[in-house]
Amino acid sequence: SAQFVSIRADDDILAELLREEAEADEDVNYDQTPPGDKYDRPPPTMNDGTRGGGKEKMAGAGAAAAGGFHSLEDELRRKEEEAAKARAQAEEETAAKLAEEHRLQREAEFEAEVARMDAENRKRALKQKRHDARIVNKILRAASAKPEPRHYAVLGLRNWDIHLWKWHIVQTTTKDVKRAYRNLSRRVHPDKNRDGRAEEAFHALEASAAILSDAEKKRSYDRRVQTRRKKRNAKITGGAKNVLDVGQRNIGRVVGTIKRLLGPFSTPILVLGALIV
Repeated sequence: SAQFVSIRADDDILAELLREEAEADEDVNYDQTPPGDKYDRPPPTMNDGTRGGGKEKMAGAGAAAAGGFHSLEDELRRKEEEAAKARAQAEEETAAKLAEEHRLQREAEFEAEVARMDAENRKRALKQKRHDARIVNKILRAASAKPEPRHYAVLGLRNWDIHLWKWHIVQTTTKDVKRAYRNLSRRVHPDKNRDGRAEEAFHALEASAAILSDAEKKRSYDRRVQTRRKKRNAKITGGAKNVLDVGQRNIGRVVGTIKRLLGPFSTPILVLGALIV
């Protein structure tokens, strides 16, 4: 028993010596590490490939934030456009309401004036009012065309532009516009024209004359009209071509069917039918 206790004590002493030597070796290895490495080297747990994943996550978060910003910007732009359309529509409705009230007022004034006339003057006044109404309706119909007013038609002009290479043979000039405006303005002026919408037609006449009297605005308007005309003509030409193609295919099918049915007699019968037609 005393011997066993002595052996355990020796083993404990030996283990303690071995542990002290191991700690000394670790201290020596740590001191031999370059000064910068002890502090600059990241901990082992940070060098496990997660830093790249963090960058990807940050990039993904940045892209998501940018996408959210663009979505918010698009939403704000859409709301602004809707608000602008709503304001424009409200302004048009207000203008139409005021124009209608003014028309009713003028019509009431005319009716009161006609009521005080004798039969002959009343007949003459009503006839003149019908004539005035035709002029006003023609102007307003052209001014309310879509997608934009037909300014030449408002002034009673045709948009002539016939040219041969660089020379314009026939062209509606600003002089023609001013001449037409002078003639129509006297007939549409609210003091002369007895129709209820004469004032509205007069303002439309002034607006069209202002655009066509300005050389730059006139060129811009003519280009837009020309572009729409080319698109319309291309659409009509394409539709006619499609009809011709369908007709040609159907004729080919009919001729093929006749040839199969009549055999060798198909050719003379077809020639005879063509001569008869």
